[in-house]
Amino acid sequence: MRDTPDIQKREIPRALSIVSYLYFLNGVWILALGGFFMYAEISASSFDLTDTSSILVASMMVLGLFLIGVSRGLRRCSRGWRTCALVLTWIGLLGIIFDGYKLLAPHLQSVSHKPVAELSTKSLLFLVCGLIFQMWQLRVLTRMDVRDLFYDEP
Repeated sequence: MRDTPDIQKREIPRALSIVSYLYFLNGVWILALGGFFMYAEISASSFDLTDTSSILVASMMVLGLFLIGVSRGLRRCSRGWRTCALVLTWIGLLGIIFDGYKLLAPHLQSVSHKPVAELSTKSLLFLVCGLIFQMWQLRVLTRMDVRDLFYDEP
């Protein structure tokens, strides 16, 4: 028998587990999509990592691996990976806010400068759902019980 110290298993909250699984699923999806595009470029004999599309595909695959790492780090209660998840959540929030501004800005201008364009209700609904999801994810990552998992020793 090996002498191993008793490691106390931490029970992570269900919401943190869901956030972790969502990062994992996004990472696998992006990795698979990048693999598909890489296969398409290799079969077309155009994959040489010097053109923009090949660099984009390789970057996609690295991002997919990174998201899988974030997922694993959240499940292991690693402070650094929680920080990465928080940064990605803030980037997502800022992106949604920026896209919402671009969507609503033409309709907030004065009548004389208003372009003739319809407000896309589906796009606005999609952005609102994304904003609610990002806010929920931020709330989960900053809750006191979740924060204690990452900063308190077991």
